[in-house]
Amino acid sequence: MSEYGYLLCVDCRIYIWLGKAIKHDDDRIAYFAVGSQEPNWRQPGLARSIWKFLAEHVGHHLESVREFSERYGQMVADDPPEGDYVEIGDLSNTGPTFDEYLSGWPGAG
Repeated sequence: MSEYGYLLCVDCRIYIWLGKAIKHDDDRIAYFAVGSQEPNWRQPGLARSIWKFLAEHVGHHLESVREFSERYGQMVADDPPEGDYVEIGDLSNTGPTFDEYLSGWPGAG
């Protein structure tokens, strides 16, 4: 069964979908991939967005979340108590694409 991961800021209620968890034989996560088995660090828009996300949310409550965890359930609830989470990424329906998110950021290269 596929499992997905997310990087989120609980304080700001925003997240980046990390993709499908590619696992070792013992079920530990080795890396995340989107679309193919190619690691996400080879996807420049996603990789740069993660670095910007980390810079913007220093000192905030950040979590790396597995699908089906308690925090994931809170994140995707129809009526979360503190409002909806916003997604950053090309597949997003709630927030900016990676290009929009990185626009004007001096760390984008």
